[in-house]
Amino acid sequence: MAEARDTMRRAAARAVELDPDLAEAHVALGTVKLQEWDWTAAERELQRALELNPDSPEACGSYSHLLVMQKRFTQAIEVAAHSAKVNPLSSSAHFHHGIALHFARRYDDSQVAMSRALEIEPDNFGALFMAAANRIRLGAASDAIVAVSRPPFANSALHAWVLASAGRVEEARIIVADLEARGGGTDIVTLAHALLALGEVDKSFVFLTKAFDARQGYLDALMVDPSYDVVRGDPRFKALVVRLGMPVGSG
Repeated sequence: MAEARDTMRRAAARAVELDPDLAEAHVALGTVKLQEWDWTAAERELQRALELNPDSPEACGSYSHLLVMQKRFTQAIEVAAHSAKVNPLSSSAHFHHGIALHFARRYDDSQVAMSRALEIEPDNFGALFMAAANRIRLGAASDAIVAVSRPPFANSALHAWVLASAGRVEEARIIVADLEARGGGTDIVTLAHALLALGEVDKSFVFLTKAFDARQGYLDALMVDPSYDVVRGDPRFKALVVRLGMPVGSG
């Protein structure tokens, strides 16, 4: 993973060097910086990309993502909404708009955006995932079960989380036990969410720490994801927030 990031960083830096006025090059470099948790450098590159092309769905999506993870919800939604407006046929643009709305806890509005993303691209994995998350937040976890009971989600950490959130605890525990036996599977962050939904707080922190050690995805949502509300006062969670090093904005 680190080697792949190094290769991507070198390629993106070289692209910026060759053409400093190419928005896509700055997006690529900013994306690498996001993966490296270099939040200041990521923002610098993504802002430059937007200066060069304010309508770029890639630049808008990555920048709105960074903004929302820093709790800068108003600005994040504005950037993402602009992208969805000027790129109405981009599933990714609507997905990122929905992401900003979801973490701002506007779940109904987020579901509208995710539905639009799925109309354009029915196999948009992220939109399918977040549509299920919206249903959970809206108290309709049972409705999400149908969507996650078939590939690519069947017997996944997401499937377990949805089942646990719907009160189908024994079914969720069977999937979780299988994932634990395999070292957590490929999505140990969502497995941690499933464990939290099952009340297995200590086990959840084991997998969250494992995810941090591997710099896995989705951890940048630590400060805004509602899944963590039940443990925000836990010293172990506070230590992970410090470890992430994400700046906190306002609004």
